[in-house]
Amino acid sequence: SEEDNKIVGVCFGTYNVKEKWADLLGLAVAPDFRNKSVGSSLIKEFESFVKKNKLGTIDLYADRKQIQLFRNLNYKEGRNS
Repeated sequence: SEEDNKIVGVCFGTYNVKEKWADLLGLAVAPDFRNKSVGSSLIKEFESFVKKNKLGTIDLYADRKQIQLFRNLNYKEGRNS
C-alpha cells in the first residue's frame, strides 16, 4: 500500500495452485497508518487473489497484535475442514 509515493504497508504470502492453498505469511503497516484500514485492505487484496485463482484455503501466520484484525475479518483460529 502506498501514500504519497511511500510504502506504508505490505502483505505477502505464497500459494500452490495445484494443491489449492495459500499462506498469508506476513502483514506489516507503518505505525502512523495503523488503524486506518490499510491492513484490512491489503488482506482483502490477498483474498481476491486467492478467490481469482480458485484456491481453497488461506493459512495465516500472525503475531499477537494482528490476531484481532483477522478476527474482525471473520478468520478463525485453528484448521477448519
